[in-house]
Amino acid sequence: MQRRVSQGKAACALLLAAMSCGCALRTELANSGREAALSDPPLRHVEPDPQPTAAIEVLFTGNQHGRPEASCERPLCRRLVAAIDGAQRSVDFAIYGLRDQNAVIDALVEAQVRGVRVRGVVDTEGAACDDFEYQHTGVLIQRLGSGSVRCDSGPGHGAIMHDKFFVFDGEAVWTGSTNISDTELGGEYYADAALLLSSRELAQVYTRELEEMYAGQFHKHKVDDTLHVLAPLPDGTQLESYFSPSDRAIDNAVLPLIAGAQRSLDVAMYFFTEQRIAAELQRAHARGVKLRMVLDASGALNAYSKHTQLCAAGVPVKIESWGGKSHSKWAVADAEDPERATVLVGSLNWTRAADEENDENTLLIRQNAAVAAAFAREFARQWADLPDAQICARVQAEGPRSAGSCSDGLDNDHDGHADLADEACSCSDGLDNDGDGHIDAADFECQPT
Repeated sequence: MQRRVSQGKAACALLLAAMSCGCALRTELANSGREAALSDPPLRHVEPDPQPTAAIEVLFTGNQHGRPEASCERPLCRRLVAAIDGAQRSVDFAIYGLRDQNAVIDALVEAQVRGVRVRGVVDTEGAACDDFEYQHTGVLIQRLGSGSVRCDSGPGHGAIMHDKFFVFDGEAVWTGSTNISDTELGGEYYADAALLLSSRELAQVYTRELEEMYAGQFHKHKVDDTLHVLAPLPDGTQLESYFSPSDRAIDNAVLPLIAGAQRSLDVAMYFFTEQRIAAELQRAHARGVKLRMVLDASGALNAYSKHTQLCAAGVPVKIESWGGKSHSKWAVADAEDPERATVLVGSLNWTRAADEENDENTLLIRQNAAVAAAFAREFARQWADLPDAQICARVQAEGPRSAGSCSDGLDNDHDGHADLADEACSCSDGLDNDGDGHIDAADFECQPT
């Protein structure tokens, strides 16, 4: 997302009640009914179905043909709340913000009440901690109380605090591309990924990053002071961790992933505007790597999107047509080869702003065939779900080709008009719905190409 254009053994036992790897998210909701939803009694303490434990749990959202939901009935929300409920000593978090997810607020407050230390950082829109992209971030701050949450206010606030992670008891890390919102964590409407990793060393790395920001050092005020290549997990998994903007995640994680791919590379992405990545992807394609991409429709319509270069080189790029976003920010290389399979995941869009300005977190996961296979299956699901006709096609983020986008209450294409007030959703009614002076077929949004 660019700026305005994106631990105790008992605790571990609760924390690592695993979800299956095969669990299968468009933009800000501001209709009047959402405020009321925040005050409704939340559905709490709904435990996920028990599964075998694993060092890394992988979850994907699975409601792309549904709608946003303020409840906490879907797997991702239930899993995160269960992890918060299982914390015994500490919960640290860095999130973009919060919208319509009262169950998460309640879980954090209840953790405080039982003596768990809760600390967090969030993004703010202005120089003071009083204006938020996600409308219930202020409620989170208020309910957790003074000193519990720090905003990225002050100098440099023009960049965004875009991290998405929780650290539980200094033993486990929750991360991925999933925001704490009705469109993502709650409703699973956007296409997203989340992971829960049991690693004390990784938890220490993420805690250090949280503490740096909690002390007021955001964006370019941070320094590269954390471990990047971690000791292998007991099952042999190799983790690499990078934070933006201090750690040059594109140079140290994204480009090496692409350059190292030998047989296949599948990418699911929201925004893709970085030329260095485009060039490396073209080189991979030229040397015979089977390269595919699923790209968000609004990201593809960005004037600086580099997917057009891939299309010109013959790379199949499917533009999503779900009601919600392809909010994913991940890639899997050589999933069919257990020795080489690598996953890249986190909060990082493939843009220069994400790499050089924003607070972001990125993970590389190597030597874990099960995790790579989970991402490969999810990519295959998304690829099969989207028509082949949308390879390198122009798809409106809000319009009849994006099923559900004209009735979901969201301004999916960020133009200030939602649903039927957007011209693309009303191209034959004889009205100038968006007030731009052009009606129906004369409006750019109603033109097919």
